[in-house]
Amino acid sequence: MASDRVNDFDNEINRAEQQIIILNCHIKAGSDYLLQHKSELEEQFFKRFAQKINGLITSKTSMEMTVEQIKIHRVMIIETLDRFYEATTVFYPLWRQTIQSIQDTQVVSSASFTELNERRQSLINALQINTPNTAN
Repeated sequence: MASDRVNDFDNEINRAEQQIIILNCHIKAGSDYLLQHKSELEEQFFKRFAQKINGLITSKTSMEMTVEQIKIHRVMIIETLDRFYEATTVFYPLWRQTIQSIQDTQVVSSASFTELNERRQSLINALQINTPNTAN
């Protein structure tokens, strides 16, 4: 599911970047038009048109900031996936191997198992606290 979100973010980033290119073209064309026809245009029309161009610039800037936020969120998801993979392929098997070796080499009391289980739970809690929330 998380890898699907990464793909969704990639698609959104591509669409937004295409929109930014289109906005840049409109802003450039509008600015060029105003510069070329400044003396020919009615003052009221000139002001309204300049305001429209400023609105496009604001929209473009907002979209650029949104793209950066999406990229940051995408990186967070990838880092979370890496952390999950590391926990499931390294930490958990290592913990199991440690438990198995303790069981094989000595008689373990229930108090020792309780202590090991508490340490395992502490590790899980630490991983959960340090893992970014990707539910949004």
